Amino acid sequence: MNKLLNMLVGILSMIYVLKDLCFKMLIKLYQQQGYTTQSITKLVNTAIMPLIVVVTILLILTGLLALISNLFFFGQPYFILRITMNMISILMPFLYESNTWFLFYELLTCSIFFIYLYILSKDSCDDKVKFDIF
Repeated sequence: MNKLLNMLVGILSMIYVLKDLCFKMLIKLYQQQGYTTQSITKLVNTAIMPLIVVVTILLILTGLLALISNLFFFGQPYFILRITMNMISILMPFLYESNTWFLFYELLTCSIFFIYLYILSKDSCDDKVKFDIF
């Protein structure tokens, strides 16, 4: 259950990042076609806003459940990586900025998730018991 929750948090984080990229691309596309800022906001908000709200709520709820689950399984390997991935993913909707720094935050989120996937694939091949916390 713990791995499933961590995977869901990572997948929802990836969906959130892709949603953000689509949002920015739609705004640029409408700006190039000559739409006003008010009409762009209205068009994009009606098209993507329900998805934004649903993904954000799912990300926060799943992230909190995964965080609590990870705290129960303190002795499992890579504890700090799992906690970091969950905290970064939970805070992503609250730290949203439309600048370059948020792009680095999104890249950090995706890279930590890919590291977690790599570790899961590596650990499924190894049957050794590990007591690492990172």
